[in-house]
Amino acid sequence: VSSGFAISDILFKINDQEINTLDEVKKIYANSLLAKDENKKLFIEVIRGSSHNFLLLDYKTDYKKLGEEKWEI
Repeated sequence: VSSGFAISDILFKINDQEINTLDEVKKIYANSLLAKDENKKLFIEVIRGSSHNFLLLDYKTDYKKLGEEKWEI
């Protein structure tokens, strides 16, 4: 059993909000970064093959504070 995203996954919902465009994904993510609560998590539903899978993205750590050169993408 693998965890995380697969290359063939189709984003279906983030935090129970249906996704239709990449701009919607960007907006949800940007809004979550601005949230004042400590709960930095996104509940993601993907379609993988003929089934729906659920992923939890937890991003509480601010990697920029750890040193940008180490975490650049």
